[in-house]
Amino acid sequence: MQISTRSHDYLVDTPLELRSDLQCLNTVFTDPNIVKVSLSIRSSQTKTLSKYKTGPLQGFT
Repeated sequence: MQISTRSHDYLVDTPLELRSDLQCLNTVFTDPNIVKVSLSIRSSQTKTLSKYKTGPLQGFT
């Protein structure tokens, strides 16, 4: 996962065993005032988002 701010870029490794450590990002991902951009969402990711009824509140793909 790549996350960028106005001043920094971050690459985050997201293996399943680290999933609980990524909970701190929920605040950012669910904030409707922060624009999210996703690139190249594959059908498996789309199915996962649908299965868990989750996803970004707004953004661009």
